[in-house]
Amino acid sequence: MIQQSPVPGSGVTPHQPPRPTPAHPSAQGRNSGWFLGLDLNESGLGAVLLHRPTQTHYALRWVSPEAAATQPIPSVDRLPITVYFAPNPQDPAAAVPPAIALGHPPAGLQNWVRVSAVQQGLDLGLPYYGAEAQAWEPVLQLRVTSPQFPPLDPQIPATLPLIWVRQALDTVLQCLNPHRDSLGWHCTAEGLVPAALAQALEKLEGIGVAVSHLASEAYAFNVREAVLAAGLVRQPDQVYFLEGAIAALLPHLHDRSLPSNAPPPSPPHPLQPGSTLILHLDQGTTELALVSLPPAPLVPSAEDFLHGSLAHGEQALNQDIISQLLYPLLPEDQLDFDPQHFPVPGEADRIHRSRFQHYLTHSALGNLLLEAATQLRLVLQHQEQFTLRIGAATHILHRADLITKVLQPYFYCLNSLVNQLLSQGGWGRDSVAQVVVLGNPALVPHLATWLHQKFPQAQPVDFTSPTPPTPALAVGLALLPLYPQLFNAVAQYSDLFLLLEILRAYRGETLTLSQVCQRLEARGINTYLCHGQIQRLLQGTLPKGLVPDAVVAGYFTPESWHHGLYATLRSQPLFLQPSPQTYQVNPSLYPTFQHYWQTLVAQSWQSLEEPYLWPLSYGI
Repeated sequence: MIQQSPVPGSGVTPHQPPRPTPAHPSAQGRNSGWFLGLDLNESGLGAVLLHRPTQTHYALRWVSPEAAATQPIPSVDRLPITVYFAPNPQDPAAAVPPAIALGHPPAGLQNWVRVSAVQQGLDLGLPYYGAEAQAWEPVLQLRVTSPQFPPLDPQIPATLPLIWVRQALDTVLQCLNPHRDSLGWHCTAEGLVPAALAQALEKLEGIGVAVSHLASEAYAFNVREAVLAAGLVRQPDQVYFLEGAIAALLPHLHDRSLPSNAPPPSPPHPLQPGSTLILHLDQGTTELALVSLPPAPLVPSAEDFLHGSLAHGEQALNQDIISQLLYPLLPEDQLDFDPQHFPVPGEADRIHRSRFQHYLTHSALGNLLLEAATQLRLVLQHQEQFTLRIGAATHILHRADLITKVLQPYFYCLNSLVNQLLSQGGWGRDSVAQVVVLGNPALVPHLATWLHQKFPQAQPVDFTSPTPPTPALAVGLALLPLYPQLFNAVAQYSDLFLLLEILRAYRGETLTLSQVCQRLEARGINTYLCHGQIQRLLQGTLPKGLVPDAVVAGYFTPESWHHGLYATLRSQPLFLQPSPQTYQVNPSLYPTFQHYWQTLVAQSWQSLEEPYLWPLSYGI
């Protein structure tokens, strides 16, 4: 059976960071009334504090080390979420390197690695330290070249241990801990004096994070690990997740549900009851939700929403502009990236996009191309053509090229996802009464045209703003404790937790699905909520991200992908079916899995021995 393992920081590996201890353990608790919403995306970290008893929220702002020395002290509403590491030349892929800068590379340093704290890696797997090889696994492969296109800049790293990505998020989140070294950055909140803000951050009852509908178990596990390592809360079930589309809509649902004698929101709330399609636009994703909104002041429940997610947003559009419009204009061989590895326009194409973005952000030419792509995309929303000078040459780019080569492929994929949602809900296109657009406004003009063509009878509602006063997504995440009906009850039972519970409940027998459920019910699990999850696990569907599978193989170095432990766990099913209706644990694979999980949990804050009960069981 799965046994309890030593706590993190117990000396399992010399490379494992020590488990931090809260500076004031008695200050952290379940009844403080303070909640924190975190909006994590490539443009930075937005954060909002909510005081539940008064229903007052406070947007956090950030002061950089350089700005702290000026008067008056300027602040920004998003904390840079990029961390720069200095690899250890003697052991570049094994130990977690020290973070040396946040937001910008240190002056004069050549050999650095830029890591985004929301990089795709958090979704791919679970970092663990192999004592035998004395190395961290898995290792991501960030750059692919061919003999025709060798790397011109050897300083651009080709690989990255996954643990560095999680360490990057940990480093960023430490800026929210009043008792941690935050690399000189500190936060402020209008309406809270520094002492009150520090006290609120010490007493956080819960932290909300947005999650894509397609996110893996690994993503939630890794985010919780980073939050716990940063010392923001003490228990993993104090970190909750909410789909991005609902989180972005929640502030407007909250305004709509205010008492009639409350001051009206500004601007007046245009949401109407009825069938509603919601699109939340982000740098990395386009999140969709379909729901029938009840009359105000009622708020729908989690089960009322249908969700979809497209791993394509502003960042992908910039990449497609570079590959389809700008690359053909460059002098031959100037772009040191094989065009055979360009991402497919409009599609998620996650592996190629991850590597292309890494190249673009780690090279001087790549950064210039990103700036040009952003400018071109914004200008062509209002003008028919864009003049671009490259060297001594002048080029004219037309709006029609942007639409046909970049936007139409994106709208094609978006249309397919919208049709899937409508079919899933049994809705016709004409039944959609309103379309709500939230998030990044950069796509809205072209998207609005497409939506009007798709839903000519629907009322458009645009909640985007070039300069939002507060990060709406973070506000919605902080507000969730006020609306427990939006908390998905199934979320307390992750696939990974259920898998471990099934293994704990087995005693070597062959069992039917019904008998497995009876064992789990005896352990206090509501199998009615998660019956489908249990059946999928028994039939061989492992939690996504627990063991890297063939779908994500291209993200990893060949050595990491063929690592003996991974290869063994992929070679056989964890559960055997002696007959179509019965299941048993695979005796030849179980010892390997047990060793793998015990290694993971020995280096982690989470043991997954209890379900994520918060906030259902605390009367919220």
